[in-house]
Amino acid sequence: MLELIRGRCGNVYGDLFALMTILKGLPIGYNRDLQEDKRLVFRAYDTVSSCLTMAAAIVNSASYDKARIEPTLDRGFLDATSLAEYLVTRGIPFRTAHHIVGTLVARCEKEGKHSLAQLGVDAFNEVMDASTSPPTSTPASALPTSSSAIKVPGPRAGNRLKTNFVHGSSDSDSSR
Repeated sequence: MLELIRGRCGNVYGDLFALMTILKGLPIGYNRDLQEDKRLVFRAYDTVSSCLTMAAAIVNSASYDKARIEPTLDRGFLDATSLAEYLVTRGIPFRTAHHIVGTLVARCEKEGKHSLAQLGVDAFNEVMDASTSPPTSTPASALPTSSSAIKVPGPRAGNRLKTNFVHGSSDSDSSR
């Protein structure tokens, strides 16, 4: 179903571009073009509305198997995004933070490691010193881990997933 929703996005984009094409010609006409916009707007509205209804049903019926998911959280570099965001909060430009994290992930893969947490602080500091000038000192205890990646506050899927792990419920079980 989610693939079908993604596929319907093309229809909405098509309606948007058709509407923009109609609107770009308005300054040189008598605005009669606008009688053609209703069909596009209502069709896009109907498509988006039905897609949101389907997506809400999918999300509300989703359930998570804590026993299968939790052991795999330390694999797949889930902590990479959190590390990049952390570096940005420490004043490092995102482009540099992305390069640092990418270098660390490549190093992990080269060494057969499945998580950034498996790298030592020395490896982190080596990459940081090579990528930033002047070198930045970051306490190792402050670095995010894969478990902290799903504890990020705010309306993120990871936070909702962590809530579901802790309480053993899906979104449909929680009150809104």
